[in-house]
Amino acid sequence: MNDYTQDKIHAADAKFEAQKIAFSPLTFQAVRALLDLGILRKISDSDDMGLTREEAAEQTGVSLYGVGVLAEIALSMKVLRLRAGADGTERFVLGKIGWFLLEDDMTGINLNFMNDICYQGAYDLAESVRSGKPKGLTVFGENWNTIYEALSSLPDRAKKSWFEFDHFYSDIAFPEALPIVFAAPPPPPVRHRRQYRKVGYQVLRL
Repeated sequence: MNDYTQDKIHAADAKFEAQKIAFSPLTFQAVRALLDLGILRKISDSDDMGLTREEAAEQTGVSLYGVGVLAEIALSMKVLRLRAGADGTERFVLGKIGWFLLEDDMTGINLNFMNDICYQGAYDLAESVRSGKPKGLTVFGENWNTIYEALSSLPDRAKKSWFEFDHFYSDIAFPEALPIVFAAPPPPPVRHRRQYRKVGYQVLRL
């Protein structure tokens, strides 16, 4: 509770956090690109030896410029770190945050869900709040009232991301929820009183 009633952050730190918010859409997509292009995996496979920019470009087929841009963004987010090679060259090594992005199930599921289900639709968030309607769902082709109506029509990648997200959080809740559900015996069935209605000369049981 105290975390939401106080504002003890220093002005310089607050400004820094604000910049992280301002650039977060691009940093998010930079991570997606590092994963999709295989750059993060190749750097991980190199262990503590790391890869130079040239080596990463050669092993992934991505241009030297592309590797450089993405790797520099990753350094700023501590996804990667630098180490000096024996010849003095800079080598990219996977950081702890990068490891979780690659290997942690929850992180991967959350990342895919945000990218494939939420990211494009979030552009219309203000209009959705203003109108009370899910305007962002139009990115999937129709004016759906809820995401559940759209599930059967989602692209395969989006559908996969949705169900992985849904199952991950549902499944981990079952071990705690089921003992609560079955702790007490079910209530006795409710016996409804029969009702009759007279229609002309006939009496109908409802």
